[in-house]
Amino acid sequence: MKKRIIFFGLFLFFTNVVLAQKPSSNKNKYSIGIGIGIPYGSCLGINGDVALLPYMSISAGISVPGRFLGAENDFGYNIGLKFYPSSDFFILPRISIYYGVNYHIEIWGWGTKETNYYNGISLGPGLQLMFGKKFRFGIDFDIFYLLTSEGFQAKEDLKHQYPKLEWLLEVGRFQPSLGIRIGF
Repeated sequence: MKKRIIFFGLFLFFTNVVLAQKPSSNKNKYSIGIGIGIPYGSCLGINGDVALLPYMSISAGISVPGRFLGAENDFGYNIGLKFYPSSDFFILPRISIYYGVNYHIEIWGWGTKETNYYNGISLGPGLQLMFGKKFRFGIDFDIFYLLTSEGFQAKEDLKHQYPKLEWLLEVGRFQPSLGIRIGF
């Protein structure tokens, strides 16, 4: 409960800071991108943004089915908000928060391989570098911190359940994201 109160307080603080800024000079109301990481469904995928307010957009991403990449999952997904404290020309710093697939564990042992995906909340700073004649094209870069994930407890349970696992691959608490996008 204490974590949720702290999270909600930080969310309100950042929302207040972001919305108190000047109007946006970025004219792109919509954008779509392709990349890898949390905004893109936590894997290779696509992401779309819609500007709700001058300094806030809603964002959703979906990844390619994991079975194409050798995993056993279906689509990954994430939905969230992006807050832009500034919109000076081509550099757009931001803070993003997402809910969706943010953690996976791969287990090798006893002749089998198993991959499990888990949902949670991710928060992190990022940059969107826009270029071109009308600043329609861009590159996204973010670093996310996993605030919550169902996978944290699952990892501990697996370590206790199978103390002699041959291999346990997990993602860390910090996850980078990189993509390209076009605005319209």
